[in-house]
Amino acid sequence: SWEEALKETSGYDEGSILRKIKDSILKVKRGEAQYERDSIAFTDFEYSEDFLTALKYIVVNNNLSLIDFGGSLGSQYFQYKRFFEGVDINWMVVEQKHFVDCGKKEIEDDQLHFFHNIEDALNYKKTDTILLSSVLPYIKNPFDLIQKIKDTQFEYIIIDRNPFIKMDRDLITVQIVPDFVYKASYPAWFFNEEQFLKHF
Repeated sequence: SWEEALKETSGYDEGSILRKIKDSILKVKRGEAQYERDSIAFTDFEYSEDFLTALKYIVVNNNLSLIDFGGSLGSQYFQYKRFFEGVDINWMVVEQKHFVDCGKKEIEDDQLHFFHNIEDALNYKKTDTILLSSVLPYIKNPFDLIQKIKDTQFEYIIIDRNPFIKMDRDLITVQIVPDFVYKASYPAWFFNEEQFLKHF
């Protein structure tokens, strides 16, 4: 169970994780690194053509607007905004409280904003797109979140960097992060793809 896995982990809310992510994001923001992922600042630029295609698809009337649920400190915003020069971007990250507080204080700009929940983001600016990038595996009840998102009636739901397995059921595991990234461990889902897609 999720509870059993949780007992074996340190969790994701440790302050050291946030500090390392913030330091790497600020390097990107200052132009000292190309992008950040999982707290690592990369000097060589890489991107996903599929994800970029999805972003380009949702640009309407020169506007790119979305909610990035679990979007850290704007990792993908900083990685992909270079492809949308001249486009009016409204990138709204929904995150844990300590990430939101840090984001508002040190990262936010006129295109990137941080919120505690989906409702607050939608009250700030309506959007018909939500992004779930490497986030569903780390939520205790991911299908409750999916149902809430469906009930909100987003037109576009982008699911990126999501693990699937060939087993005939979903699997709860303990993920142990390598020390060179940061010292942490947390419960994580692996989903049966066929069953996962039935929710949509």
